[in-house]
This record gives sequence, structure tokens and C-alpha cells, in this order.
Amino acid sequence: MTSRSGNGIRPLYEVYSTQLFSAGHGFPLWDGQPEDDVHEVEIGTVGRVDQGKFWMLFNAMKESDDPCQKHGVPSHFERLSAKLKIQGPWEKIKSPLVSSKTVFNRDIQVSADTSASLAGLCSAGAGLKFMSSQESGAFLFLETPATAHIILSKRRVVTYLREHFDRWMEFANDDCGMILPQEQIYFVHGVVKTSRWACGAFQGSSRNKEVSVNAQVLSLGNLSVSISINSEDAARVDYNYGPFRSHGTHVPSITESIEPREVEAAPKQDQCVFFNYFKAKRRLWLGLKVIEAAAGPHELPPDYRGGASPSDPISVDNTSYDSDDFEEMPPAEAPYDPVDSLLDYILAVGVKNFFPLSVTNMSVFKHSEAEIAIASDTDLYALFYNMEFPSDVETALEELKPTIEVDEDRAGTVAVSHHVFAEQTPPVAGITASPAARKDAPNSRPPSDVQALSPIDATVEARAEGAPTVSVAEPLSNANIAPRAGAQADPADQAESLLAPTRETPPELPDDSAGLARHSSTVSYTERSAFTEEEVRRRREQKLPAALPGRAATEGHIGAVTSFAYSHDSKWLATGSEDTTIVLWNSSDQTIARKWEAHADVVRVLAFSPDNKRLASGGADNVIHIWAVETGEQLATLDGHEGAVQAMAWSSDGKHIASGSGDATVRLWDGVTYAPLSVLEDHEALITYVTFSRDDRWLASCSMDHCCRIWDVAAGTLHRTLEGHKNMVWCAEFDEEARRIVTCSDDASVRIWSAETGEMLVGLYEHRGPVWSAAFAPGGKTVLTASSDGTMTVCDSFMGERRLTFEGHEGMINAACFSPDGKYVASAASDNTVRLWSAVDGALVATFNEHEDKVTFVRLSPDGKTLASASDDGTVRIRALNEWNPDRMGQDDEIKDEG
Repeated sequence: MTSRSGNGIRPLYEVYSTQLFSAGHGFPLWDGQPEDDVHEVEIGTVGRVDQGKFWMLFNAMKESDDPCQKHGVPSHFERLSAKLKIQGPWEKIKSPLVSSKTVFNRDIQVSADTSASLAGLCSAGAGLKFMSSQESGAFLFLETPATAHIILSKRRVVTYLREHFDRWMEFANDDCGMILPQEQIYFVHGVVKTSRWACGAFQGSSRNKEVSVNAQVLSLGNLSVSISINSEDAARVDYNYGPFRSHGTHVPSITESIEPREVEAAPKQDQCVFFNYFKAKRRLWLGLKVIEAAAGPHELPPDYRGGASPSDPISVDNTSYDSDDFEEMPPAEAPYDPVDSLLDYILAVGVKNFFPLSVTNMSVFKHSEAEIAIASDTDLYALFYNMEFPSDVETALEELKPTIEVDEDRAGTVAVSHHVFAEQTPPVAGITASPAARKDAPNSRPPSDVQALSPIDATVEARAEGAPTVSVAEPLSNANIAPRAGAQADPADQAESLLAPTRETPPELPDDSAGLARHSSTVSYTERSAFTEEEVRRRREQKLPAALPGRAATEGHIGAVTSFAYSHDSKWLATGSEDTTIVLWNSSDQTIARKWEAHADVVRVLAFSPDNKRLASGGADNVIHIWAVETGEQLATLDGHEGAVQAMAWSSDGKHIASGSGDATVRLWDGVTYAPLSVLEDHEALITYVTFSRDDRWLASCSMDHCCRIWDVAAGTLHRTLEGHKNMVWCAEFDEEARRIVTCSDDASVRIWSAETGEMLVGLYEHRGPVWSAAFAPGGKTVLTASSDGTMTVCDSFMGERRLTFEGHEGMINAACFSPDGKYVASAASDNTVRLWSAVDGALVATFNEHEDKVTFVRLSPDGKTLASASDDGTVRIRALNEWNPDRMGQDDEIKDEG
């Protein structure tokens, strides 16, 4: 293999990773062979990359005594939860060839009946000839389609890394005797594997020269690859392939062919060609204070934990040396990895001169105050989803300026969902769409630096770009027959004759099907699923209902809860999760009534109709489904958004549904026929929240573009733009008379505006961190605010005077609300607790310590009889308030999970 030379030329395995990273599949491995031919690259593996190969330290998702832990495990080792939602396997790369965009005029000769495999490609006498537009290029041959697995939960992984990363560093450098910098430790959260592969890279004087590549699978399963560059100029060429048995390295000449060598006969899917990963990096020092010229050692910035920082100068030696005493060494080059640029962006520090005529400067945080940055390749793919992947990631990030979220433990991550990136869901059986057929699909990736060639088994016409569609299910004529799916098929999979829905007869229900075991805090489940796992997966792929009408769900969520809604009659609580499921709970007895698995991605938002008979769900798969609550029937699918559906609301008269999306649009739909009505396009960034006024005259939408906009619902036009916030606006609420509207923002402020004129009436600046919740009290005289600084306030909504302060949470407050009668305030926080407070004097009434992870939702039912909460641990808690009297509970009373 080529090695790094003293002149700074990168080895070809790094040229390979640089050229193919923009494919969107993850980090390209030059050598995908399992370590020692035994230890595969798996989800949960923690390790390093050296010379294009992944080397394992340990696996965070396996027991400490597992045979794979050949080096041992870090001290105080704790497994990453096995309950994580893992998507896969699915065929992610069907093309037999992936190559960099630096090559063009490619000529692949494949007969129409050739299978989509390297063997089929070669049996047809195919060869690859192309012109190189640059001096570097790379390509990957796959003998069989590459399959993928990936963890869907970003938050769980980030929390785990934050808690354990320091011990990983100690394990690598102290226990294993390595000298690894922070950013060279990888946590694998996704893998792409195949059975046989061949890859190559070239660099040098190949610009505008013809390059030929030939691959051949011989009768005995041996692989032959030849690479040549038709140029008399010097050029570097290298190759690799697998699986193979140990052999010596050999670098071919420019026109030399690679002779076949023995490979393993059994085609096992254990060759990792790409992997998805997280990395972490701690800030070296956080002592941001004014440092004047000639400052003494006592004025240097100390380490934020009280000791000397690794970056602080230790001493100054004034001894004079001649320059000849030193041998100049070439600067060390870090391996190519654009995620390092994202880590540096999160931790970036600038210098500001406050007094132009002096030398007094201050270091300032540029993008976040995070102590530790955590980032992944999927963050980058999601950030640059709608554009060509940049060659200069550092510059592109400064231009894009993505928002950084910092949690209560000062871990900073980029504010983007991985589900924007992970759009490649398993295809419907029997249909393979060409790239041309998929180009207008909302979920399809735009052209990137990597181009893939795929044989066309079936060409499917995609719907017109941007045309909203809605499909409505036929009414049931027989209660024992599952409803016809109303879900709109993926644009590439809309061959009506191949996707004709079928009616299915559900299995007979057991006599005790309506009864589920009950628990005060959680629910136990004893019934079997209505469908097998394979059938559930198939129905999810085709966006069919996965729970039969009348069939009780058999299990709760296995991923973090991401959406939450009470019905207006307080009978039902609906929750959605990152595991793509929706669960309908009976709030009176805390049991599960139904479970749907229709969305192909995270369920972002839920909303009940005013008559409580229908439930709308919006997901990161860009669609909205309408469900019949009593029967479980899927009534319609609203399709039109080109980004994840982030926000949704149903008007109080039931005539309109509003939805907001990551595509920066707000859409209005008919609440009865579900037909599209208006597309409101004035926002410039992701929509975070939508809400109707009580008279349904106005619709408010909040966005990451720092604005809240008020729309005329009847006309479908912009009424007012509320400008003044300096950061993203999280939510808004109209008062009961629809005369005023309150907004809250990441800029730590809350503002109250005139809904008619758009004039700011009151500004509240009570918090030191982002404000994530703001709501009028019943009657509208006061307003409740909750912040990431761990505090809540109640202020006069007309004068702005603070009335109450609620303190006691030991983490960020994620949600807060008034009780329907205005006597109590409920809050949910990252300290894993739910708290109930008196809205009269601010006293703590009760603490509920039942969840095992941060609590993200809390709500008192509209009738005031139940208090519900949901958490990142996947649990939902419903508490019957009539079982205890809040007025009798003392300040120190604490309710713990007894299950």
C-alpha cells in the first residue's frame, strides 16, 4: 500500500475516502475485511481508522465478557441500551459501481437482462472507461448489493458519548498504550456491508486522460481487476479488494494488470465498505476572560475544572537558539475526515477587541458555549441535504451557520435530525426505480460528488414536482376487513398495478383481547402482535396500517417519545416516537388501546380533531396521515411537503388543518376532505410551531428564521410578520380573545404582540437561556415561561411584572403548562422529573421521579383529571389526579416509580 511521503502527498487510501465520502453512505473504508478475519465492524463498535481500515477497541453494545472484547473494556463499563431502534437491514447500494464525480464520459456496457451485480457486469464483458476531470478519482465495485443497518436515535447516542467519552480516551491511551487524539476515536452507529468488493484510487497527471478499469469474476470465484491510465506522465494508482487471505502488498505500475488471487468462496455479508459514526472533542479551556498585555501567570485562563489547562503555557524560556540547531520537520497531517470541521465549528473561539486603541482583547465563543462537541457524518449529510456536498466543509459551515444545541451538561451538537439524511428506506418488493424516475421525489438526494449507476428493472413515473396530493381511503363495508391503505406510495414506487392494495381479514381475537394488564406507572403486555415482524416491516414500507381495527396494541414505544397530544374530551392520549410508531392510550385506566406503525420515519407531531374522532400524525417521512380513532382505519394521507413535518394544528371548527415543515413552508388543508388549500411560503427556514386562534381567524407559524408570522386563514395570505427576536422562535399562543399573541425564542426572551397590528406590546427578559415554552393563563392576565436555565416564571401579561418564580429543577425545563383551572403549573425537565406547582404562590406541590431519562412532554388533561408525561426513555406516564389530593401534598412529597 502507498504510505504518506515526506512531501505531504496523501496516501491513496485517503484519496479514496476523500473522493467517496460525499456519496452519503458514510466513511469509505479502503479495507473492509473483518479484523483478524473474525471481528466485523458492527454497530456499537468503538475504534480507530488507520491506513483505511477500521481497528476495534471494544463494542459498547455488547457485554464486557463477550468474545469480541479482545482488548477488554473501559473502566466502569456500561452497555449502551439494547432497546435502541436500529433500522435495517435494507439494500442501500444496489448499483454494482460507485465512482467519484471527478470522472465522466463513463461507458458501462451491460445487456438489458444483466443482473445488478459485479458478476453480471463482468459476464456481459463490461469494462469502465472514463475521462478524469481532476487529478484524483476513486471507484468501488460491489459483487452483490450492499446492505445497511443504522441507529435512529441521535439523542441516546449523544448522551452515551457525553457520559463515557473520557473513559474511552483513558482506555485507548492508558490501557491499550496508544497515543490517540480525541477526534480519532470513532463510535459506529451504522454500517454498509457487502460480500465481495474491489476498490481503487488514482492521483497524479491524469487530468483529461482516459482511464480504464476492468473487473472480472472468474469461474472459481476469484476476482481480477486491472487499472490503467493512458498517459506517459507519472501517476499513482492503487487498488484493494476482498475478502482475501493474508498476502503481501503490491503497488501496480500505471499500466500493470492485477493478477487474480485466491478469495474466500462463501459470499458472506461481512465486508464493511462504509460506516456511519459519531466523534467527540472536548474544549481545551473555557477561561474566557480579558487578558491584557504583559499579564502575569495568575491572570492566564485556568482550566474550567480548576486545574491547569493542557493548552495553557507552562513556562517561557528566553534562551536564544540558532535556527541551524533544529531540523525542519513536515507538519503532521490528520487523516481526512470532514466531521472534524464540524467539531471545530461547535467549539470555535474568536477574539474580540473591545477597545480599538488598546491591546485589551477577549476570547469569545463563536457558535456555542459547549464544553464538549459531539458530531457525526450523518449530521453533515443532513446539513447539506439540499445542496452538493462541499469540498471545503469548514468554509461551507461558516456560510451555512447551523444552529448548535447545548444541553444541560454543556454537550454541543448541531441542530439537525438524522432522519432527514436516512431517507433510503427499504423499497417495495418487485420495483427498482431508475435515478431519473426518482429525481423529483421529495426524499431523493440531489446530485452529489458521487454518481452511482443502477440497472433499471422497472421505470416508474414520478409525480410532478411540488404537486401536493391526498389519497382518501374507501369507507369500510365490513368491520372484520382491514381498511384499504390511503397512504401515498413513494414517488418511485407508484406503479398502480403493482401496488394495488389488498383487503386482509384479521385473525380472530382472543376472548380477553380487550383487557391489558395494568400498572400504576407502566403497562405490561401479554398478547401476541397482530402481524409478524416481517409483515409489520412490509406494511411500514408500503405505508399501510400496521395495527388492525379493533386489535389492541401489544407493546409500547422502544424509542424516545417525540410527539404528544391529548384529545379534547380527555379520553385519549396519543404519543409518537422515533421508533416510527403511534400509540393511543386510554387516559382513564392508563392502558393502550391501539398502535399504528404507518410512518416510515420519526413521528414528529400529533393533533386530534375537535370532535375527537380523528387523529392527524406528521412525520419525518414528509407525510401526514389521518386516522379514525375508534376503528383504527387510515382515512387519508396528505402528501406535499418536501421536508419533515415538524408542526401541525387542527382548527377549532374542524374545517382546516395546518402543517409546518422543514421545507420552510406552511400548508393549509381542508379538514373534512383533506384536499390541499394553500401553500404559505414566506418563511426562510424550518417551521417549529403552528397554532390557530380560538376564533380560527388567524394562524400563527414560528420558524428558525427568527420570525413569527400571522396568516389570514380564509384568504390564505400573510397578515403580519412579528420581527424582533434574535434567534429561532419556538412556539406561540393566542390569548382567548385572539387580540394578543405570545412568542418565545432561543434569544432568552418572551414577547407579547398585538395580533391585529403586529406591534410588540410587552417584552419579558427573565431568563438566562433559551425559552422553550410560553403560554397564557386561563383568562389571559398572566403568562407562563419556561427556560433551559432551569427556571420558570409567571409574569403579568399587560405590564410585564414578574409575579412568581419556580425554582427546583436541576436541569433544563423542556415543557410547562397551566392546569385548565389555572391553579397549578406542571413542568418537565432534563433532570428526569415532572413537578407540580401551585400557581398561586409558586410552592412545589409534588415531584414525580418515575422516568429514567429527560422528560420532554407534560400536559394536564383538558378535564384536569390526569397528568401525563413522556420521556426520552420511551415511557409514557399517566397519573390519575383523583387518586391523591394535590392540596394536601407537602413540598417534599415525591412519587417514585414502583415498577
